[in-house]
Amino acid sequence: MDSIKIQSLFTYPIKSTKGVKNSSISVSESGFIHDRNFAIIDENNKIITARERPELLKVEAIIKKTKLYINFTNNAIVVDLANFSKKTIQVSLFNEITTVKPIDDQINDLLSEYLNQECKLIKFYASKKNIINKAFNDLAPIHLISIASLHDLNKKLKTPLTIHNFRPNIVISGCDAYEEESWKILKIGSCEFDVISKTERCSMTTIDPNTLQRNKQQEPLRTLSTYKKENKSVNFGIYLMPVTLGHIKYSDKIKIT
Repeated sequence: MDSIKIQSLFTYPIKSTKGVKNSSISVSESGFIHDRNFAIIDENNKIITARERPELLKVEAIIKKTKLYINFTNNAIVVDLANFSKKTIQVSLFNEITTVKPIDDQINDLLSEYLNQECKLIKFYASKKNIINKAFNDLAPIHLISIASLHDLNKKLKTPLTIHNFRPNIVISGCDAYEEESWKILKIGSCEFDVISKTERCSMTTIDPNTLQRNKQQEPLRTLSTYKKENKSVNFGIYLMPVTLGHIKYSDKIKIT
C-alpha cells in the first residue's frame, strides 16, 4: 500500500472544458474546489456538454482569486466572478434540475460565437434549498482512475488512449489494474473519501480531446464492454464522496480500506 501515490490532480472549472493540473487542491463537500463550478447553457437553459459540442474540450478555464481566465483557440477573456447575478434560475443537467446564477457579460457573446449558438455562462449556486450538492459533476463529486488500469486497457486497443479521455480528478500509480474497484474507503493525507461506485462510461470517452474526432469503432467502449460490463453499464474508474474535508497534495500518503 505504501507504493500507491498520486500521479495527477485535475480540476475542470467549466464543465466539459480542458482539465487543469494542480499540485495541491482543497476538498469541500461538493468535491475539489473550483471543479465544475461553472457550465454553459443553451437558450432553453439546458447545460451544454462536450458530448454534443466537442469544441468545449479545447477551451481552457483557470480561476485565480476573483477572476476566471478563459482561453479559446484564438481568443481570451477575463471574467470578474463578482459579475454573476444575485438572482437565480433553474437549469437542466441529465434530467436533473439545479439552481444556478447566470452572468451578463461579454463572455456570453464569445461563447455564442465559438459554439455558433446562443448560450450563457452560469455558476453553481450552493444552498440548502438546492437538492444537488455536487456542482456540475455527472454523478459524484470526485472521479479516480489508476494508471495500471489505463495501461491494461491500452494493451487491448489498437490506438492507446491517455487519461484525458476519461477526465479524472485523481490519477494514482502503484496499484494493480482495477484494484481500485475493491476499495471501500480511501484516505489521502488528512482527507477521507468513501468509494460509492464504479464509474459508468459514456460516449465522451470516444472523443479524441486533441482532434475532437469521435472514434468510428466506438472505442474504448466497445473493448471495455467485452470485460468491464456489468448489467447495462460499462465501467472504468471509481467515484468518491468526500467524508473528511481538507487539503491534498502529491506527497500525501494514501491509506486504503
